[in-house]
Amino acid sequence: MSEELLHVFRGAMVENIHRGDIVVVDYKGKITAGVGDAGKLTYFRSAAKPFLALNVIVSGAAEHFGFTDRELAVMCASHRGEEYHVEVLESIVRKVGLSPEVLHCGITEPFSRPAAIKMYRDNQPFTPLHCNCSGKHLGMIAVCQYKGYPLENYYTIGHPVQQDGLTILEHFTGVDKQDIIIGIDGCTVPVHGIPLYNMALAYARLANPGLLDSEYGAAVRRLANAIMTNPDMLSGQKAFCTDLMTAGSGDVLGKVGADGVYCISLPKEGLGIAVKIEDGDTRSGHIVAANTLKQMGLLSSQQLASLAKYLQTPVVDNYKNEVGKFKAIFDLQPKPEA
Repeated sequence: MSEELLHVFRGAMVENIHRGDIVVVDYKGKITAGVGDAGKLTYFRSAAKPFLALNVIVSGAAEHFGFTDRELAVMCASHRGEEYHVEVLESIVRKVGLSPEVLHCGITEPFSRPAAIKMYRDNQPFTPLHCNCSGKHLGMIAVCQYKGYPLENYYTIGHPVQQDGLTILEHFTGVDKQDIIIGIDGCTVPVHGIPLYNMALAYARLANPGLLDSEYGAAVRRLANAIMTNPDMLSGQKAFCTDLMTAGSGDVLGKVGADGVYCISLPKEGLGIAVKIEDGDTRSGHIVAANTLKQMGLLSSQQLASLAKYLQTPVVDNYKNEVGKFKAIFDLQPKPEA
């Protein structure tokens, strides 16, 4: 069962406790460390986006439309709707020859508060491209355009592009597609319920494309490089995914999922990490992920320094005075058994 991972202090007293689960898996499927329940069943959420985006490359759509690395990276993103995100998304729209209105992700204001304020001030309307999941939807639409799939209902589980995604997830997670639990995400596409262990396994396999068959191996190499060389596309300014991969300098690939999910691929070590916060607190997922890497000793002192605000996050008052802190209280337990 889930264990206590974080204590949130206000003054000297623990005000809140966040429980959750962590699992570290190597590319062979062996659990090497963890806390709590490696078999915790939960939704992959947006941490599944890199695997769904592989279909853009594997299908041939990426080559056909001439997608750049920045365009591929934003297809994996939970972006903040900053101006440079929207510019790249608009480029994808032009290449596939459609309008943003075909996206069935909904219209939301940008996650970036400065970007949203600027749009309000300039009286600019929000579009589907400002939704944080718009890149994922554009990737699916690009595949539909290239393979001749109908655009109608592309976001439903019975559609061929969603079935393609299930096949890829089956390959990387090791879970039979018939056993993947299907729900509906906030942006209307399917979400995939699998054990936390299998999420970590997928990210471990993402770290070792040479171990995959040649078709997936080449696609993984291209996509992983696109993500890690364009970390600003995956989330945005002052956001954890971008900060983590900037600090990692090509040694770490990290992707958030909603409701306390965070997954990491470590190419040099051939490891995958999956975190789930039981109460769904996203900020706690970031803090636990950063402290997991610290306990594993995989980051240099300089890299750790650049992630200091995630390793021990302050609680502040309205004047930004520190009045408490988030403190990781877990000890990552080695698990040498298979």
